[in-house]
Amino acid sequence: MSLINHKELKKQLASGELTSLDDITKEFKNILKEVIQTASQEELTSHLGYDKHQESTSSNSRNGYNEKTINSKYGQFDVSIPRDRDSSFEPQLVKKREIYLDGTEDLILSLYTIMA
Repeated sequence: MSLINHKELKKQLASGELTSLDDITKEFKNILKEVIQTASQEELTSHLGYDKHQESTSSNSRNGYNEKTINSKYGQFDVSIPRDRDSSFEPQLVKKREIYLDGTEDLILSLYTIMA
Protein backbone atom coordinates (compact mmCIF):
# COMPACT_ATOMS: atom_id res chain seq x y z
CA MET A 1 0.00 0.00 0.00
CA SER A 2 1.27 3.45 -0.86
CA LEU A 3 -0.21 6.88 -0.28
CA ILE A 4 1.62 8.22 -3.30
CA ASN A 5 0.14 7.89 -6.77
CA HIS A 6 3.36 7.17 -8.67
CA LYS A 7 1.83 7.86 -12.10
CA GLU A 8 0.61 11.27 -10.93
CA LEU A 9 3.99 12.02 -9.33
CA LYS A 10 5.83 11.18 -12.57
CA LYS A 11 3.37 13.33 -14.52
CA GLN A 12 3.90 16.31 -12.19
CA LEU A 13 7.68 15.93 -12.35
CA ALA A 14 7.65 15.68 -16.16
CA SER A 15 5.37 18.69 -16.56
CA GLY A 16 7.47 20.83 -14.21
CA GLU A 17 4.77 21.17 -11.52
CA LEU A 18 7.18 19.82 -8.91
CA THR A 19 10.49 21.53 -9.45
CA SER A 20 11.87 22.22 -6.00
CA LEU A 21 12.27 20.70 -2.58
CA ASP A 22 9.69 23.23 -1.32
CA ASP A 23 7.13 21.87 -3.82
CA ILE A 24 7.78 18.31 -2.66
CA THR A 25 7.62 19.32 1.01
CA LYS A 26 4.27 21.02 0.40
CA GLU A 27 2.90 17.83 -1.17
CA PHE A 28 4.25 15.79 1.75
CA LYS A 29 2.50 18.10 4.24
CA ASN A 30 -0.76 17.52 2.35
CA ILE A 31 -0.28 13.74 2.64
CA LEU A 32 0.58 14.05 6.35
CA LYS A 33 -2.54 16.18 6.92
CA GLU A 34 -4.78 13.63 5.18
CA VAL A 35 -3.29 10.74 7.17
CA ILE A 36 -3.74 12.56 10.50
CA GLN A 37 -7.34 13.50 9.72
CA THR A 38 -8.24 9.99 8.50
CA ALA A 39 -6.57 8.36 11.51
CA SER A 40 -8.41 10.73 13.88
CA GLN A 41 -11.74 9.90 12.25
CA GLU A 42 -11.01 6.18 12.65
CA GLU A 43 -10.03 6.73 16.30
CA LEU A 44 -13.40 8.41 16.88
CA THR A 45 -15.22 5.58 15.10
CA SER A 46 -13.47 3.09 17.37
CA HIS A 47 -14.30 5.20 20.45
CA LEU A 48 -17.99 5.49 19.54
CA GLY A 49 -18.31 1.88 18.42
CA TYR A 50 -20.13 2.58 15.15
CA ASP A 51 -19.35 3.94 11.69
CA LYS A 52 -20.24 7.40 10.47
CA HIS A 53 -23.87 7.62 9.24
CA GLN A 54 -24.69 4.32 10.96
CA GLU A 55 -27.60 4.32 13.40
CA SER A 56 -26.76 3.79 17.04
CA THR A 57 -28.53 3.63 20.37
CA SER A 58 -25.61 5.39 22.06
CA SER A 59 -26.24 8.82 23.56
CA ASN A 60 -22.81 9.93 22.35
CA SER A 61 -22.26 10.86 18.70
CA ARG A 62 -20.03 12.83 16.37
CA ASN A 63 -20.13 16.58 16.89
CA GLY A 64 -18.15 18.33 14.17
CA TYR A 65 -14.46 19.14 14.19
CA ASN A 66 -11.90 21.22 16.03
CA GLU A 67 -9.52 23.10 13.76
CA LYS A 68 -5.91 23.31 14.86
CA THR A 69 -2.58 24.33 13.40
CA ILE A 70 0.11 21.68 13.71
CA ASN A 71 3.82 22.47 13.78
CA SER A 72 6.08 19.73 12.47
CA LYS A 73 9.62 19.46 11.21
CA TYR A 74 8.12 19.83 7.73
CA GLY A 75 6.38 23.12 8.56
CA GLN A 76 2.93 24.23 9.70
CA PHE A 77 -0.39 22.90 8.43
CA ASP A 78 -4.02 22.98 9.53
CA VAL A 79 -5.99 19.85 10.46
CA SER A 80 -9.58 19.11 11.43
CA ILE A 81 -9.81 16.77 14.41
CA PRO A 82 -13.26 15.23 15.03
CA ARG A 83 -15.02 15.57 18.37
CA ASP A 84 -17.92 13.88 20.13
CA ARG A 85 -20.93 15.29 21.97
CA ASP A 86 -19.93 14.34 25.50
CA SER A 87 -16.23 15.24 25.05
CA SER A 88 -15.04 11.80 26.15
CA PHE A 89 -13.03 11.24 22.94
CA GLU A 90 -9.28 11.54 23.53
CA PRO A 91 -7.39 11.41 20.21
CA GLN A 92 -4.13 9.47 20.46
CA LEU A 93 -2.23 10.42 17.30
CA VAL A 94 -2.57 14.17 17.86
CA LYS A 95 -3.70 14.66 21.43
CA LYS A 96 -5.95 17.48 22.65
CA ARG A 97 -4.07 20.78 22.98
CA GLU A 98 -1.04 19.28 21.23
CA ILE A 99 0.33 21.48 18.46
CA TYR A 100 3.82 20.05 17.98
CA LEU A 101 4.46 16.70 16.35
CA ASP A 102 7.50 15.22 18.03
CA GLY A 103 8.38 12.20 15.95
CA THR A 104 4.79 11.49 14.91
CA GLU A 105 5.70 12.16 11.29
CA ASP A 106 8.36 9.46 11.48
CA LEU A 107 5.86 7.06 13.08
CA ILE A 108 3.33 7.67 10.30
CA LEU A 109 5.97 7.23 7.61
CA SER A 110 7.31 4.04 9.17
CA LEU A 111 3.81 2.54 9.48
CA TYR A 112 3.06 3.18 5.83
CA THR A 113 6.51 2.01 4.73
CA ILE A 114 5.91 -1.31 6.49
CA MET A 115 2.48 -1.66 4.91
CA ALA A 116 3.63 -0.72 1.39
